[in-house]
Amino acid sequence: MQCSGNKKGKKRRVVLFIICALLATVMIADYFFYYNRIYPGVYFEELSLGGQKKKDAVLQLEKYLQNLKFNQNIVAFTGGDEIIVKTFAELGIKPDVTRIVNNAFNTARGGFYFLNYFKRFFLARKNKSVELQLQIDYKKFTRSLQKAAAHLQREPTNAKLVLADEHKTVAIEPDVPGRRLDPAATYQHLQKVNVSLSTTLVCPLFFRTQEAEITAAQLEKLQIREEISSFTTYFTNHHQNRLQNIRLAAEAVDETILYPGEEFSFNQTVGDTTAEKGYLPAPVIVGGEITEGLGGGVCQVSTTLYNAALFANLEILERRNHGLYVDYVPPGLDATIAYGLIDLRFKNSHPYAIWIKTFVATDKLTVSFFSTKIPGQKVEIYTTDVKKISPPEKFIETDNLPTGERKLLAKGKAGYEATVWRVVSLHGREVKKEYLSQDVYKPVPVQYLLGTGVSSGKKE
Repeated sequence: MQCSGNKKGKKRRVVLFIICALLATVMIADYFFYYNRIYPGVYFEELSLGGQKKKDAVLQLEKYLQNLKFNQNIVAFTGGDEIIVKTFAELGIKPDVTRIVNNAFNTARGGFYFLNYFKRFFLARKNKSVELQLQIDYKKFTRSLQKAAAHLQREPTNAKLVLADEHKTVAIEPDVPGRRLDPAATYQHLQKVNVSLSTTLVCPLFFRTQEAEITAAQLEKLQIREEISSFTTYFTNHHQNRLQNIRLAAEAVDETILYPGEEFSFNQTVGDTTAEKGYLPAPVIVGGEITEGLGGGVCQVSTTLYNAALFANLEILERRNHGLYVDYVPPGLDATIAYGLIDLRFKNSHPYAIWIKTFVATDKLTVSFFSTKIPGQKVEIYTTDVKKISPPEKFIETDNLPTGERKLLAKGKAGYEATVWRVVSLHGREVKKEYLSQDVYKPVPVQYLLGTGVSSGKKE
């Protein structure tokens, strides 16, 4: 009996060995067969990738996507109430076939090889579809999206100073932030979205706030609140070229902001008075004579500005009077300019920023300075030692007139001498008396034709 039991045990061991050997053979064969193949039950959409080597799966997947016209799939970008639709081709989106196939190959793999059989068992019974993976050309994506969404962007609006109370006080019009498309954030979000060929890909547009260059807070710090000085000069409007020049120069000065300690240069601000800028020929004083020149009349702007600076108690750095007296200000209060040669310069010696405004009407020019007043300060400008110089007479002989007869050719112009002072008082007490200038304006002779011909008369 014992011998029979041993035979049965030996037979069971042989059977068990054979079964294990067969299993081992099958597993080894399976291992080598699927060593570089995708396991059965792995799909991409409706395409089975199981049993294929990577390179074969790549070719089959590329053909599959091409037949589905992959590049004509769309992305719907949402921006508020608007939807922007772009195709994959327009956005530079391509399928990342290599990554899709790698994901398919790695399905049910990982860890100890023999334990993967349990994963494969369930994989074979319940198929698994790998997700679509995308490659996006960032430059093309950005270029296409910026063009399509340009109308959804908004430029920031700077805060600005505005006049109130009939130009006597200053208010601040607040800034409005803009918004710019953020392609990078939109791109990053799109890469995280689950993608399916059976549904439209939806992605929100991302924007970033763009602050204004000039904010209300910045302007508030300047403490520009009220008019601190103003000066007006008058002109006749019959000379349209001169009026045009005044307008152009006044526009160049308008809206200038001077910070405490900052210098103002008329030549740097207005520049050369060229025909390209729109300046026209008009009477100018050159070398003590009146002639025609581009930009005639601009000196009335510099003169008006000079007086506004005087009454604002600013430090004058450079100023020169005309060679001839001009009739729109008293002697000693004018300021001539010649680009590259003669300038009007002053410094904001006020403790606060100054905003310069110009106003041109049909017959007058006004320059006003706005800042914060110094309580109790009063500025006075006056002249002393004013002397009028009568114009001499100049005779040009001609034999077209009888001897001794005179005919007026040109009216002369009186000359002047004047000394200018500035007095600053605080709460009624004089705190500064400043000598500004001593100016001389040469007279312009009265010109006559003087006859040297035969006297007329009846013959006896």
